[in-house]
Amino acid sequence: MRHRTVAVAIVVVGVALLGACGLEPEDTLGETSEALSGTFHSRPTIKTINPTAAAPGTTVTIRGGGFDMLVRGPAAFGSTTINAARASVTYVSPTELRVVVPAGAVQGPIYLLGPTSPTGGAPTVQLTSPQIFTPLVAPAAPANLTATVVSSSRIDLAWADRSWNEDNFDVWMLDANGWRSVRLLGANVTSAAITGLQPSTTYSFRVRAQNATGSSAFSNTVTATTPAAIGTLVLTNNSQVSISEVTFDGVPIAPTRVAGNQSTYTLAEGAYNVVATLSLANGDWVCSLGGATTVTANQTTNVSVDPLTAGQILTHCWGSVDYIQGSFVDSAGFHTVSARVHADGTFEWWLDGARQAPETITGTSFSEPWLTFTLSSGDTVRMSVPFGSMQLSVNRFAVQMTRASGW
Repeated sequence: MRHRTVAVAIVVVGVALLGACGLEPEDTLGETSEALSGTFHSRPTIKTINPTAAAPGTTVTIRGGGFDMLVRGPAAFGSTTINAARASVTYVSPTELRVVVPAGAVQGPIYLLGPTSPTGGAPTVQLTSPQIFTPLVAPAAPANLTATVVSSSRIDLAWADRSWNEDNFDVWMLDANGWRSVRLLGANVTSAAITGLQPSTTYSFRVRAQNATGSSAFSNTVTATTPAAIGTLVLTNNSQVSISEVTFDGVPIAPTRVAGNQSTYTLAEGAYNVVATLSLANGDWVCSLGGATTVTANQTTNVSVDPLTAGQILTHCWGSVDYIQGSFVDSAGFHTVSARVHADGTFEWWLDGARQAPETITGTSFSEPWLTFTLSSGDTVRMSVPFGSMQLSVNRFAVQMTRASGW
């Protein structure tokens, strides 16, 4: 009798709790007979969830005990009960509940929630699953993608990670060859340095998150243009005359800095045909000297103009020039004189049409408007600037000759 009296007391309590849950009294008859025969209600608890990973729309079975004692509310999927996706619970038995994975579920325990209190507020957590549930869903798309131009060959990207379940981030780039994947980065990475780009080129970028289930949508698209690759060329003038102009592939470019005999030019990376035009102090053109030069980004290229030879000055750096129409009269009569000056410094001359022994220019002196050359024979030649005429001493006679063609 004592045993039965205790059992009846428990049944009464059990009925009272179930009534509070909104169940009808007849729903407790089975439990009453169990109680009278000595069966006690267990404390509500979750033991397992199955499966522990599934796609939205899948039914998850929750097993445990005492589910008939619960205040029956919804379930929540996620690491918090406030923001987690909600789902309705189906009561199967005191040891089994079922719930369908809702859209928007995130990784975390499954919570069984009580109803909202009459005064409002968040529902209370009644039970928490001991296992973590993982929704099998594609990750959310990254957001707020930005691009920062670092150099002519590098652009840095940054984005916000909006997913909890990505395995990697896939960076795509658009150039003249179309869209393609250029970087595959690990989970939780939110930046990338894109290198090896071409100067003066426009690129577009977008990023998506990926996992075994699938890929997210792409982030916003950003576009950036790399600047020209800039290098420095320093031109040193070691000649006796000034540089009046410098052209790069035929285009005159002014120096960004001049210091003494050095001129500094800032140029886009590339190969150039550099030509320096040389002139005398009075502005008369002498010659142009040049050659192929390569400018490399972020580096300095040095080019120099060597001292000019007398032959280069006299010929304007051409192969040779002729002076004609020279003459003089002595006791033997009228004589003609002509001369040819070579860029290598060889001096040839003809007396009455007969070629004389060639000589070389061994020394120079300049006093405007005359440039005086000393020949290997000891003779002297005087040239008037800009060398439109030549004065040669022949047998102590001053012979004036005129340049054969204009410069």
